[in-house]
Amino acid sequence: MRALPLLAACGVLLCGCGSTARTSRPGMGLDHRIGLDHRIGVVTFGERKDRLDAALGPGVSRSPDRLRGAFSFYPQAGIYIGYYAHRGQKYAIAIITHSPRYRTASGASVGTTLGQLRKRVNVVCDGDGFTHGVLTSPSIDPGRCEHPLNSTNHPFTDFTIDSQTKRVIEVAIFPGGG
Repeated sequence: MRALPLLAACGVLLCGCGSTARTSRPGMGLDHRIGLDHRIGVVTFGERKDRLDAALGPGVSRSPDRLRGAFSFYPQAGIYIGYYAHRGQKYAIAIITHSPRYRTASGASVGTTLGQLRKRVNVVCDGDGFTHGVLTSPSIDPGRCEHPLNSTNHPFTDFTIDSQTKRVIEVAIFPGGG
């Protein structure tokens, strides 16, 4: 009979062991995952600016290297966000980071070599050669690689490659073209 309360306590502890709180909401801490074509850290494509400001603090107006336009930079997160205004709200439509702390599920991040990126993420790169839809001659100096292979009408993940080091220097999620 004394074993019953002990078993009940163990059951409660075991039920709680497998659960983890999602850390991508305000007040929950920073998340360092890249969800391909969807999010970087706590920033999800299409998320409202007021929610992101609550999670990350106020952004400062600053554009990332090589891009023009109005971006907000969130220093705590190391993320640039471009917003689209619609009916009085602003929504995240461009998410960019130069920080190596954010990683895909397969481990790709800023600092990953071009070879590692090709092994870890199904990407197509500038200058790749295809025959009947099959990659036959991968580019050795692409500049950019993208996931997914066809990004028409939905967001895609863009990996910018440094031409000298052949390493990822920027990860971004952009809206796809139509």
